[in-house]
Amino acid sequence: MKGKMHNIFTRLLWAACGMGWLTSAAQSNLNQQLAGHWSFDQGNAVADVGSANGTLVGAQTTADRFGCPDRALYLDGNGAHVKFGNILGGQLSGAGAQFSIGLWVRPDSVHQDAALFSKFSQSPCGSNQRSLQFKSLGGAPALTTHMGNGAATQYRTVGATNPIPAGQWTHLLLVFDGAQNGNDGADRVQMYVNGMLQSTSLLGGAGVLSDVASSNAQIVLGGVLGTGGAFCSNAFRGALDDFRIYDRLLDATEALALAQNSECQCLGLGPIATACPGDPIVLRPAATAQSSLWSTGSIADSLIVHYPDSGWFGLTAILPGGCIATDSVWVRWLVPPVQPNLGPDRSICTPNSALLEYNEQADSIRWSDGTSGAMTVAATSGTYWVEVFLNGCSASDTIEMTEFSHQVSLGEDRLMCKGGTYTLQYQSPEIIDSVRWSTGATTTDLTVTAPGIYHATVYARGCPASDTVVIGENEGIELDLGKDTTLCAWQFLILSVEQQGDVEWSTGETGHTIIVNKTGNYWVELTDSCGVHRDTIRVQRVVCDDPLTLRWINAFSPNADGVNDEYEFHPIGDWREFKLEVYSKIGLKVFESNDPRTSWNGKMNNTGEECPMGTYAVKVYLKDYDTKLQFHTGTVTVLR
Repeated sequence: MKGKMHNIFTRLLWAACGMGWLTSAAQSNLNQQLAGHWSFDQGNAVADVGSANGTLVGAQTTADRFGCPDRALYLDGNGAHVKFGNILGGQLSGAGAQFSIGLWVRPDSVHQDAALFSKFSQSPCGSNQRSLQFKSLGGAPALTTHMGNGAATQYRTVGATNPIPAGQWTHLLLVFDGAQNGNDGADRVQMYVNGMLQSTSLLGGAGVLSDVASSNAQIVLGGVLGTGGAFCSNAFRGALDDFRIYDRLLDATEALALAQNSECQCLGLGPIATACPGDPIVLRPAATAQSSLWSTGSIADSLIVHYPDSGWFGLTAILPGGCIATDSVWVRWLVPPVQPNLGPDRSICTPNSALLEYNEQADSIRWSDGTSGAMTVAATSGTYWVEVFLNGCSASDTIEMTEFSHQVSLGEDRLMCKGGTYTLQYQSPEIIDSVRWSTGATTTDLTVTAPGIYHATVYARGCPASDTVVIGENEGIELDLGKDTTLCAWQFLILSVEQQGDVEWSTGETGHTIIVNKTGNYWVELTDSCGVHRDTIRVQRVVCDDPLTLRWINAFSPNADGVNDEYEFHPIGDWREFKLEVYSKIGLKVFESNDPRTSWNGKMNNTGEECPMGTYAVKVYLKDYDTKLQFHTGTVTVLR
């Protein structure tokens, strides 16, 4: 298909070139005796030939007949025009004037009565005028001359009959021959439309332009100006292009060549097209072509180039005016910045912050917080992004940051058995990434063989948490229930173990303290992490005389178990008076009795709150019938 379309396009090119051969000789003459030429290709009225630069008054640029942007002028019909001043007076007036005026027009509407070209010498605007106007009269091209004083015989209008089409480009050429020889003694006017002769007219007499070129008459496109500068209406609405004035007569062949002039250079592809690798380069000519052929074989209106294709790309096109244009462009890809990589979404380990960096080459860097350096600080939860620019190209990356903190525990400080081992484990509510112990180990738990200070740093979601534990050494427990002892019948003995562990007594009890008052061998076993520890004591109960005539009970346990629940005090003998007082460690009296038959139940004055476990001071006052007073002190221990 590509080959077939290429052949079709080749035939189009040959046909267009053949058209050019027919007029090649005429084309070569189009610059001879060219008194003035204004192509408007630069968006202004600078003269391409001659030095008569014009001035744009309200005129705007527009596309020309080839579709090339800003290479023609648009007049809005509200006074916009182009003025050139008082120029070319010798070429456009006098008894034997011979000249040709050509231009391209594209009216917005048909049947406009508007001046396309004028040279007007009357001030102010009025009927007593001396003027030459090439105009659209009722929509058809016409020449109007007016020699002043309102005389009808001095007013001449000649031209074509068909109106100029609206919305499309039409070439108009006026050829004025004021010479008397060979012209039947009268001025002759020829009107060409698109290179074809439309009418030939003879004015009433020769020399009608003898005084049209007064000293201050201006040439104007798009309307008429009086000598005072006032705009005399007759405004044209539409586009004008390629305005030419010749100081000679153009023949029919030259008229056709001028209408078929194909000197178009408006493809506008080059010289260089650049883009970032991620963006395609679209090659599109400035003008709208009727047919296109790219160097790749494509016949599309535009060509899309993708990375990494580069180098020269050419275009040959036939434009609406029939001209053949060629152009080429060098395609080059810009060097983009290195793609930033902020990494995966992660946590901000509070109370710290996270550092985000981009250390590659860049013309500029823009962070989401408005900073522009190579790095920024993320301190709170949120979305962070960076955009980097290099050679006009950009790249970006985004990361989600979340504030996070956690805790880890190695437990309380503890003892390990001498010569043994102990396994440390951390406790954490989070899913752990990794752990590092102070020994360098990275295992989940750590078995230690010696006492010391141990530290663990645990990472969860990339954030660390630490704890430290002290491991001491248990050098061995030595239980000591004391030496074998003897008790009077009324006495009790408290046996206790202070060390931590599981306790078992020979009595079957499991508490750390027991009370005994019977003869026997009593032993205790303490079991802890380091093993079983044991001790034994022999208790002998005997009958003995009390030198104080008192039977002391040194401990009781008011726990309502029916055994030794109350503190009883029994004096021996016949006493006339008796008084018992019990005091706490801070000297508070907690019990008092004058009756030796009343025992203490461990409560404040036997009715109040329970007294806490501990040792209490006891005072006893005795008086016999001989009025001999005795005072005794001792202690009693409350066990609960």
